[in-house]
Amino acid sequence: MIASPDAGKLATMAYEAASLGYRVLTAVGRTELEELWKRQTAPIVVVDVRLTERQGANSPVPSFLLSDSVDRSEGLDELFASGRSSSRIKSDEFGIYLRRASSNDAHDEKQVLVALPEASPGSSRREDGVLRLWHLLRQRIPETAAHSQRVARLAARFGRELALEVTSQARLEQAALLHDIGKASLPREVLRKRESLDVPEWTLVQAHPVLGANLLRPLVRSQEVTLAVRHHHERFDGQGYPYGLEGEAIPFFARIIAVVDTFDAMTESRTYRGPISIDEALARVAQLGGSQFDPELAATFVAMMR
Repeated sequence: MIASPDAGKLATMAYEAASLGYRVLTAVGRTELEELWKRQTAPIVVVDVRLTERQGANSPVPSFLLSDSVDRSEGLDELFASGRSSSRIKSDEFGIYLRRASSNDAHDEKQVLVALPEASPGSSRREDGVLRLWHLLRQRIPETAAHSQRVARLAARFGRELALEVTSQARLEQAALLHDIGKASLPREVLRKRESLDVPEWTLVQAHPVLGANLLRPLVRSQEVTLAVRHHHERFDGQGYPYGLEGEAIPFFARIIAVVDTFDAMTESRTYRGPISIDEALARVAQLGGSQFDPELAATFVAMMR
């Protein structure tokens, strides 16, 4: 479990941990850390120092070693105040620490919470941060990365059909390419499961739009992109997630990606089912206009594909 207010640094650490075979859970900011701490457990928990102290990064750099018996409903302030000291690590020693931990069975019995010094990658590293996220997705879930590339190409075509301005077309294509980036931190066994997901597993999957948007927020200049990523699983009738937005309250790019994303998912094989024909998929898109999809966008998409 890794938490930081800096999504760029978070992406770098998540990539490094995943490359060593760890399943990674991430939280951007104090609020998400508190929610994640209540719902999930992890043998290693790494927290940026700025999230451990209300006073901010000028406070002494603390570190903690917590056992699995800790009451996870306890507030983080109390948790940090009662923690026992453990060895500190610097952010550039993170990989060394993980390699040592992966070969040491001691962490199987403990919760390790290590505070990092302040990290400050500049805005000039935005593109590098996005590329790291994309590489992480492609490495961990190549089929999701391939799906995202198809969705991006089809979204670009749809954007031209809708006569969007060139800059808007580019933002739509970027949002479509990155729409599932939050899945990079989800367990592969859940994403590839052939059977129906249980409630905890489905809760994890439903978290990917918000996780993806939070990771991208400091790395992508356009708010249209991050909003599209956050809301691409909303439904026009208000029955979607994560926030149950309805109708035109759903961001425009998110409504576009919802159509394209679902169409590609229907026409490609998944672990739990085979593909359906293009004609059948278009018939379903038309049928779902007004419930799952914006009816005008659904009709335009079907006409374009036929």
